[in-house]
Amino acid sequence: MLALEELLIETDPDLSRVATIITGFDYNGNLVFDFEITNYDYQSESFIKNIVIDKHEAYTLAKKENTSLIKLPDYIAKRYCIQPFCQSFLPSKATSLFSDILYYLATSGVKYKIHRS
Repeated sequence: MLALEELLIETDPDLSRVATIITGFDYNGNLVFDFEITNYDYQSESFIKNIVIDKHEAYTLAKKENTSLIKLPDYIAKRYCIQPFCQSFLPSKATSLFSDILYYLATSGVKYKIHRS
């Protein structure tokens, strides 16, 4: 669970493969993007990727986007959120969105780390 959590995409839960992306702050104040793929047919193909942006880098990003740090997850959600949630999106749409977010961070000059579990 992240503080000030925002859901960016959730794919069709009726599929055997479901993807979600959320953003918010972890307990250390770092900005986090969680990208999770759950494969109900092949559990070994399920994974979670986390982008972690240090709180100082997140502050720099917030200033660059002319928003406050605590409003940064909301700003990102308004910029990248895939709506409406009731539509049936495929996991490939979430993968594409994750790539867009990585590109946004890279072009913003923000330093980040990616973890996979």
